[in-house]
Order: sequence, then structure tokens, then C-alpha cells
Amino acid sequence: YALIFRLYLIDLKLRLHRWGSYFVPVPQYNSQNCMNLTVNGNIKSFQDISTVTDLLKTLQLPPETVVVELNTIIIPPDAYNSAKLAESDQVEIIRFVGGG
Repeated sequence: YALIFRLYLIDLKLRLHRWGSYFVPVPQYNSQNCMNLTVNGNIKSFQDISTVTDLLKTLQLPPETVVVELNTIIIPPDAYNSAKLAESDQVEIIRFVGGG
């Protein structure tokens, strides 16, 4: 019975791992300078960033065309450089798009 129980646990772990990867994004830790942030609902890893300005530069977004919400607080554009980011912060970025 012990062998059957062990096999059952191994099978259960494999199933949970396979199913869990579809629903829960697994953060990736690449280096000591790596920070995981949730950006627009997706967990992403970034290296060598500490402020909202750094994040926007990394994402190649012009600061004057976006609104940034950091942990449910809207950050004014003049505070992007002083708004510090931390591990597991939630960031929402909304872009202004023109058209007609």
C-alpha cells in the first residue's frame, strides 16, 4: 500500500504542476538585480529598474503618453522618477491612443 500511495502522490503532484501552470503564472528569478512586477495583469521580470521612469524606459513607452497606477494609486507624471518600485508591485499602464 505504501508504494501505491507514493505513486498516487507523485501523480497528483505532476497533475497539479501541469494544471497550475495554466492558471498561475510562475515568477522567474534570473539574477539578484531581477524584480518581478505584475504589469497589466501579467507577471514580468525586469532587471536593473527601481522607479516608474526606469520601467517605462524598459518598456519603451514615452512617459507623456501614459497613465501609471502603482498598487491602485495613480502616479502623477512629475513623480514617475521618484516613485520607487518593489518586488511584486502591481502596475497598470494605460496608453493614450489618438485616432478618428
